[in-house]
Formats: sequence, C-alpha cells, structure tokens
Amino acid sequence: MNPRVKPVKLNPDYTIILTFTNGEVKLFDLKPYLDKWIFSELKDKGY
Repeated sequence: MNPRVKPVKLNPDYTIILTFTNGEVKLFDLKPYLDKWIFSELKDKGY
C-alpha cells in the first residue's frame, strides 16, 4: 500500500515538508523547478 500525503507545510525558502500517513516526513526542494514553465509562477510569493 502506498502512503498518502497528509499535511503539507510550505516554507519561505521554496521547500515543502510532506508528512505521509505512514509517519514518514520528507523535505522537497522546489528551487530547481522554478525556472520550468509550469512552476515559474511560484516565484511570486503572493501567488
């Protein structure tokens, strides 16, 4: 069974903390993706 994502915490440094239903916590860094067309709007912190 694949764990599901529970709470997601957004950080001001363009990282997110993902908490899964199995208790696992992971940090995902979005910075490498901010220049890709679909993620570029995330550079605007007001968005």
